[in-house]
Amino acid sequence: VLVMPGGGELGSRVEHALSAQAEGWGREVAGAAIELAGTGERLPAAADRALAAHGGPLLVIWPCLPRLRRQHASGALEDLSAGCDLVVGPLLDGGLYLLGLNRSLSHVLELFDRPPGDEDAVTRAARVALEDGLDIGLLRAERPLRCPADVRAVMVDPLTPREILEILGARD
Repeated sequence: VLVMPGGGELGSRVEHALSAQAEGWGREVAGAAIELAGTGERLPAAADRALAAHGGPLLVIWPCLPRLRRQHASGALEDLSAGCDLVVGPLLDGGLYLLGLNRSLSHVLELFDRPPGDEDAVTRAARVALEDGLDIGLLRAERPLRCPADVRAVMVDPLTPREILEILGARD
């Protein structure tokens, strides 16, 4: 598992809690086979480093979900073991929360290492699949926790972890 740095506009306490949750999820899923990407580290370089250190499959996670579940990992790993070259976990805002791969796909990861522009992550993945003949698995779309509108949605979600709710409640 490779944990990429988060990014949002909610403040350091929320960012820290989401990052800690992602790291804990990664340790639960992969044990010692976890890598933390450095701030400013590019996705292709970080993924290649993680693959060199631990082999594949590799799950790349961005700490932006209020609740990571074991099913996120199992769904991606099942798709990879079934022959998918790339697994995409899309966000409702057009970004990604998870990428899965078995081998280095640096040229593909370059596409996901920049703002989406006119293409969301799923559209970008579909275009890559057509151009490169890749099989792509698609996880369910999730809502990130990045902006005030996301906070309002998370505050009424009964599945939001208590720690996240307490931090968000402290902001009011």
